[in-house]
Amino acid sequence: MSKRRKRKLQGTQDGWVYVLDIGYDRLYKIGMSQHLNSRVRALSKANPKLRIEMAYLVLNVKNVEARLHEKYTDEHYKWELFTLQPHNLKSIKRLLVEENNNFLRSRKLQRQARLRSQEGKTYAKAET
Repeated sequence: MSKRRKRKLQGTQDGWVYVLDIGYDRLYKIGMSQHLNSRVRALSKANPKLRIEMAYLVLNVKNVEARLHEKYTDEHYKWELFTLQPHNLKSIKRLLVEENNNFLRSRKLQRQARLRSQEGKTYAKAET
């Protein structure tokens, strides 16, 4: 992996990893975005045949997308385009569902911690 790519992957942000069917024989775009709807809308202007095959919210979106790109290097066509078979799509979906579950668990834990913190503040105020 190049130094530039490693630098790019150091940030940890939540976001969407998507697979878009670009409307040509088994050619798909694997990408990421913080704003899925606007990204798909922008891409659709250039290619009206475009459709979302799958899209999942994940933690550390850059690493998840990079893992998919590395896993499917043999199917790489050019840029972020890959020639994928149905079994490839099933495998990608399994990985993204797992990553999405991690995202949801993380959000749930953050919510629970925030609620516990707020309960502690409320309790402390009641004591004074």
